[in-house]
Amino acid sequence: MNMTAASRAGETAISVSRGLGGWLEANRTSLSLTTYQTGQLFLIGVLLNGSVSFNQQNFTRAMGVCRDGQRLWVGSLFQLWRLEDILRPGELANGSFDACFVPRDP
Repeated sequence: MNMTAASRAGETAISVSRGLGGWLEANRTSLSLTTYQTGQLFLIGVLLNGSVSFNQQNFTRAMGVCRDGQRLWVGSLFQLWRLEDILRPGELANGSFDACFVPRDP
């Protein structure tokens, strides 16, 4: 599956290998990564239709991400962000996503 997001001012052009969606689905996994240069946190998964889903959020100089149970920790230039999954077991956000991470006070 090859997906490319149109590159507009402030957006990131994204393309993936044809087999990424199938691999994520077969391994029942998703990915999270940060980019220091653009200050982005990316959450990557698969939609119910099999297409690859990208969620990107801005953090000033995002330097790393770590999952700890139902939370993600994101290190940025001056802060440590705690993002909590607010969904209950079996609940879906927008009918597609099995996790919904929102910022909380550390």
